[in-house]
Amino acid sequence: MYKVLIVLFLFSFVGVVDAQDVPLLKNKKEMVYRFRNKTDSIPKSIKEWQYDKEGRLIYKQYYMYSMRSNDPPNTLHREEKTIFVKDDNLLEQSIVNYGYGGKTEPKSEMLRTWYLKYAAKDEDSKPRLWQKLDNFMEIIKEDTLTYDEEGKLVERCLYNYKGSTSLFCDKYFYNKKGKRVRWKTYNRWTTININSKVKQRNSKRRDYRYSYNSKGQHIKSKGKYYKTKYKQEKKYDKNGSLTFFQTTETRRSKSPQKMRETTGKKYYQRINQITEKFENGNRVYYQEIKNSNEVNRTEKVYEGDLEKSYTMWYKGKTWEEVTYSYNDQGIRTGKELQRYTQKGKPHYQEKSVYDTKGQIMKTIRIANNKEISRLEYEYNTVGDLLSKTMFVQNNVKFEKTMYIYTYD
Repeated sequence: MYKVLIVLFLFSFVGVVDAQDVPLLKNKKEMVYRFRNKTDSIPKSIKEWQYDKEGRLIYKQYYMYSMRSNDPPNTLHREEKTIFVKDDNLLEQSIVNYGYGGKTEPKSEMLRTWYLKYAAKDEDSKPRLWQKLDNFMEIIKEDTLTYDEEGKLVERCLYNYKGSTSLFCDKYFYNKKGKRVRWKTYNRWTTININSKVKQRNSKRRDYRYSYNSKGQHIKSKGKYYKTKYKQEKKYDKNGSLTFFQTTETRRSKSPQKMRETTGKKYYQRINQITEKFENGNRVYYQEIKNSNEVNRTEKVYEGDLEKSYTMWYKGKTWEEVTYSYNDQGIRTGKELQRYTQKGKPHYQEKSVYDTKGQIMKTIRIANNKEISRLEYEYNTVGDLLSKTMFVQNNVKFEKTMYIYTYD
């Protein structure tokens, strides 16, 4: 229960810091401790990151400890270590899973990624080869990426050596302006027939085509993936801002017996669809449909660029309502949340308070008019989070996360 609470609270952090005043981060360390009583605590996880002068990750270490009551304190559950080898442009990650209670043999795996270009942000990097190795340091999966002279990705192939060898390849095609116009996927694999002979099999899995307007903006995609029809549509206003984005997948399926008796039709259309609407660059509407039924829907209200409120529905019933408050300078000062059960009845409330910089300072969760948990935050002068402490009922300290930063 509490692990979920921590994730929900973590993503509610909002900070406002002048980018020119932010020093270059060299090292960051995160330590999470779980309290067993008022004075005693045990480690839950420890993470450490190191960066070079370009902001690229060059070292990462992660220890996850068992929280089971019958395991001794400091019992490792999982260990990860990532190192960037500059001379080879290689990012190497080793992972060891120890299981629980030391009753099983540790299982390890290694992930290796070679880069043509390694950048601080994943979207700016260009990996050329990825490998996954098992406990015996044998390659079980391999991903190769090929780029053209302009640096655009033209082919990506995933080899799976576990079991029967298979090859899954994506090919990308571009027009003279560098816009992607086609995406094809094919699959090849080996199998053994009834005569015990090895046979090669292959099939085309995907074929998408893309269209653009006179301004070079993507407006339409269509094609098939396996037997599923794919369609994507985008609309823009006169200023070129996105106003509508919809993705639809349709597949012809055999009708269940009850549906066949009701409709008299042997087949029906299964529709999965995501619809998004935007105003002034802000997403104000989101709807997800699965098997022709609405699953999720979110509607947001903005005042200028400030998000004032939103409402979420799950399977047709209200799931969450949130309102925000701001000061005269447009800096967020408060947040109120109302969460409902799957039956649409009130479940709990959350009230958050922010400081003059727009940084969240405290979040209180209330159910049945009683405080059931509280999160308190502390920051340094740069705006980086220094600590996050969670209290449960009766003001009992439950968990604390601390951060240490080193700047260049």
